[in-house]
Amino acid sequence: STIDSAFFETDLLTTIRLRNSVTELDNTFRDMDTVTTFEVDDTDGIGYYDVNGILYHYDILEDETVKTLVKCPEGNKFTGTYTAESGTNIIGENAFYGQTLLEAVYLPESVYKVSSHAFYSCTALHGVYFYGKPPVSLPNNTFLNCPSDLILYYIEGTEGWTDPWKGYDTEPFLAKDPVTGDVNGDSIVDTTDIQILIRIFAGWLRRYSDYLKPILNINAVLDLNKDGFFNSKDVMILNRYLNGWEGFSQYFD
Repeated sequence: STIDSAFFETDLLTTIRLRNSVTELDNTFRDMDTVTTFEVDDTDGIGYYDVNGILYHYDILEDETVKTLVKCPEGNKFTGTYTAESGTNIIGENAFYGQTLLEAVYLPESVYKVSSHAFYSCTALHGVYFYGKPPVSLPNNTFLNCPSDLILYYIEGTEGWTDPWKGYDTEPFLAKDPVTGDVNGDSIVDTTDIQILIRIFAGWLRRYSDYLKPILNINAVLDLNKDGFFNSKDVMILNRYLNGWEGFSQYFD
């Protein structure tokens, strides 16, 4: 039920599989820089679970559900953007520790707490997009060793946000209905979108960030196969769709 510091200074493990009996993890266990994937046995609703290798936790406290993003494994360097699962309430301590290629994170309206060192050493992170009100908890060390030009984005008109907010620069972004694959926002999916998509995947996200600022649900545009990530699979899907490959129109219905 409990894993304490059993794996301290272990530097070869890549996949950690948890039984559903595990109820408590030590922090050092979560911060191993070689782990690329968490796998959790099926649960009955309460406890740890994984979403495409990322570790989450679900609990019920005082009749309220609490969903925590526990750990995005440091050994799996996510390129570009990541959108936390719908209903997530807490971004855990060290959750994105050492994700040096992560450039933008989208947090659902339900997030009310971002824990200490949650984005420590995310050295490419330029934007965190909040769908809702400011979190009630965001320690001073949350974005330690992140770029100095980091911006916290919020939906225009949301109460509670100021510029700056807790010492961080903020900017509003407009919410608009996304069109799957329409990266440049002209409501047409064409070769221009695949060119931009390829460049974003290649690490040019900052150059094209103005295209993405107005988009409320970034996954609806970039994560074409809805697996929780924007990666080469999504680029392949759009490319084959535009080239008329059979079976790929299903991603754009």
